Amino acid sequence: MQQPNQPTAVPDRDVAGVYAVVLFYEQLPQINKAELLEKLRAHCGNVIPLDGSTTSDTLAFAYADHKVRYQNGELPAQCLIAPAKGPLEMEHYESAFQQTWDWPQARAVVGECKATLLLTDMLAAGLEPHTRLDLFTGALLALLEVAPCRAIYWQPSQQFIEPSAYIAAHQVGENYNPLYGAINVRLFEVQGRLPGEKLMDTRGLATLGLPDLQCHFVKLDPNEVGHVLYNSAFFTFDRGDIIEDGHTIQGIKSDDKWRCQHEDALAPPERVVLDLDPGPPYAAGDRN
Repeated sequence: MQQPNQPTAVPDRDVAGVYAVVLFYEQLPQINKAELLEKLRAHCGNVIPLDGSTTSDTLAFAYADHKVRYQNGELPAQCLIAPAKGPLEMEHYESAFQQTWDWPQARAVVGECKATLLLTDMLAAGLEPHTRLDLFTGALLALLEVAPCRAIYWQPSQQFIEPSAYIAAHQVGENYNPLYGAINVRLFEVQGRLPGEKLMDTRGLATLGLPDLQCHFVKLDPNEVGHVLYNSAFFTFDRGDIIEDGHTIQGIKSDDKWRCQHEDALAPPERVVLDLDPGPPYAAGDRN
C-alpha cells in the first residue's frame, strides 16, 4: 500500500481552485464544436462559446447564468476542453492506480491509450459546491456523448473511473449517485509504528471548498471505516462544514461516538480535514 509521505501526482495543496479531469483515448478525437455546445446546453443550461464561434477549434465555454462576483465585478464560470500537455507517463498516475478500488482493469486500459483531453472549470471556485459540481458533471457527460473515452482520471479525488460506470451512476434511478467519481476513500498502511496501524481519508471535497475527512486507527475493519468516511463525506457535501470541533458522529456501531476535530491532513495534499477519532482502543497517533 502507498505510504502517507509518498509523493503523489497531484498538487501539494488541495483547496478550492481549478477542478479537472483527464480523459484517455487511443487516439485524439475530432470534436464537432456545434454538437458539443448543443449537448452542453442540454446538460448545463445557458452555455455560450467564449470566442462567440460555433465552428472554431477553441473549446472554451461560459455558463452565462452562473456568475461569480469578484472585486472588480462579475464573471461567468467557465469550462475548457483541450489536449492535456506533456507526455503520457504511467508513473505520473501511480498514486491514483493504487487508490482506485472500483476498477481493477484501470492500469491495463490506461496503458493502451496514447492521447488525453483535459476538462477543467475556470473562475468557478466561488460557486456553491452543489452548483459547481452539477455544472462540471454536466460538462463531462456532454463531452462523453460526443467523444467517448476509455478512462477518466479524476484529479480532485485521485482515482480512475470507468466511463460507462460514471454514466450509469448519473442516470436517474435507484443507483443514482451524484458524487460517483467526485469522492474517493484512500487507504494507507502506516509502517514502523503500531501493529496494523492504518490511515484512511477522503479526497474530493477540498477542491470544492469543503473539508475532507480522515481516520487514523488500529484494530478496525478498513471496509467499515471507509463506509463511515464515505457517508460522512456525503453529509458534508450535502450540509456543508457544520460539524464543529468536539462534536461526535456515529461510528461503525450504532452506539459509537467518534469525536471530530479539524486538523491538518496527515497524508498529502496539504489541506485541513475533519479528523474522526474512534477513541480507545482504536485510535492511533496523537490528537490535540
